[in-house]
Amino acid sequence: MAWNTRSNRAASPSTYRWPLELEVELCAPGRCAATAEQLRSLAALLNEADGVSLAAAEAYEQVNLVRVRLIVHAGDQYDAHDRACAVVHDSLSRAGLGPAIVVASRTAATGPSTDRRMG
Repeated sequence: MAWNTRSNRAASPSTYRWPLELEVELCAPGRCAATAEQLRSLAALLNEADGVSLAAAEAYEQVNLVRVRLIVHAGDQYDAHDRACAVVHDSLSRAGLGPAIVVASRTAATGPSTDRRMG
């Protein structure tokens, strides 16, 4: 994960930091899994997005799922979810991973990730 180095126009005194985790199913026919390069590109695109201050992406093993963790600046949790879904869909397409469907969304732990096994 890396901090967004661009100024954050979406952050204001009335917005809060919402750590979110989204699971996204890749829907392109014939796609087996996201490559490491595509995941790095996805994370870089998310980190450049306005209103996102921290983002990372990783693939589940042996399935077409990608887990995205990010912090979104928004006024409430519903706005944060809507913003996260929009920026993730856009970034997935730009990274060559779209089309995709968000299949799960939840509040993310703010601490460091652990080495737990996915799937």
